[in-house]
Amino acid sequence: MAELKSGTKVKDRYTLKEFKGSGSFGEVWLAHDEVLDSDVAVKIYISLDPHGVEEFRSEYITTHGISHPNLLTTTYFDVWEHRPFLVMPYCAKGASTSRAGEMDEYELWQFIHDVAAGLGYLHGMPEPIIHQDIKPDNILVDDSSRFLITDFGISKKVRSTMRKQSKRAVGAGATAYMGPERFDADPSPVKASDIWSLGVSIYELATGELPFSGLGGGMQKNGAEIPSLGNKWSKDLNMVMQSCLAKETWDRPTARQLELFSEAILNGHPASATWHSAPAPSPAPEPPAPEEHSNSKRAWMAVGAIIVALLFLIIVWPSGSDDDEPIIIPESTVDSIVPTEKTPAEPADIPQVQKQAAPKEEAKPTPAAKKDEPKAEKPDNNAAILREALVAGDYQRIQQLANQGYAPAYLPIARFNLSNHNYKAAENYAQKAINAGLSDGNAILQTLESLGYYD
Repeated sequence: MAELKSGTKVKDRYTLKEFKGSGSFGEVWLAHDEVLDSDVAVKIYISLDPHGVEEFRSEYITTHGISHPNLLTTTYFDVWEHRPFLVMPYCAKGASTSRAGEMDEYELWQFIHDVAAGLGYLHGMPEPIIHQDIKPDNILVDDSSRFLITDFGISKKVRSTMRKQSKRAVGAGATAYMGPERFDADPSPVKASDIWSLGVSIYELATGELPFSGLGGGMQKNGAEIPSLGNKWSKDLNMVMQSCLAKETWDRPTARQLELFSEAILNGHPASATWHSAPAPSPAPEPPAPEEHSNSKRAWMAVGAIIVALLFLIIVWPSGSDDDEPIIIPESTVDSIVPTEKTPAEPADIPQVQKQAAPKEEAKPTPAAKKDEPKAEKPDNNAAILREALVAGDYQRIQQLANQGYAPAYLPIARFNLSNHNYKAAENYAQKAINAGLSDGNAILQTLESLGYYD
């Protein structure tokens, strides 16, 4: 097998110029395309047997034709000395890792927007692609300062093949970027796993450090709290980062929600978080209650106003002859302004106690009469609560109803968990709905099967 070094010619076309980095199963080189006379990036994977090469070829065909402004797509695939290799456009600015701890807030929002847009495209494909290895090393920067996701489209199956043939105990993704669900007994990646990795990337690019001491979501499973950014960063950025790092997959925003939120921020528009874990806006302060004045206080204020007015008349009013009589305030006027204190009358709605004859005791209905009386139907309060919760989108309340055994709540909460990639909970509530006689639960199980949940 030929050694990979500067000057090596791959497939008699690509001359390796400079080593750029390595991953779990391959190396990245800057190379010169002798046919097109241009520089390209070439990723050369480990040597595989014919079966492994065929698997890799099949994976490439699956992703061939994918096109999105925030995805670094391959332009050519081939095999050289049993080693699959991919040819991609060369990004001279390199990976976003070089900007860790140096980005300003605008650049970070651009990073969030571009990565979320690329992930939204991958997650929204008819057969969704979960990247499984989102990290700054795999986010390149092109000449227009756009962020591009690379190294996507390699399935769990192909990774397993490469791991076996290389005899390396390496799984998909780096530990520091793996969410808590990746440390379960059945660590199947879901779309929300990519979002958790994005949250780690945001923290790393903002601070220059890795959260959870670089030990990933396993720390969260042991009770570690989500870190926060320093005062240098806005509350919105801190909220988004923490939402991405939510322990539960269904509490994290989707890629599309992050794309819309960051787009609003970049355009200077009000941004509203629509995901489950987003903190509710602070309630507006209630206006102070009006001060209650007693009758006597209002009366004394009125007296003061009248006295001021009389003094004004005495001083300003033109003086007459010496025979003018002094101004006298009639007692009736004072009495009308300052009421004398009286013993409060008893409230009219409290009747006087009088001795009355004891009322005749009504005849009690016989047991037979009671039997004939129609029973009042007890209103279904849960149905009203469920309707209100569905209208308001209050899935926390719907979850409570489902946990209380209210069967009509099973399907809504199953669909909610399905849309938020919490497939285990979706399966659980769908099965409960079926057991309760709600056949629509079968549709949710079929959707899970089509997503490969049972593979």
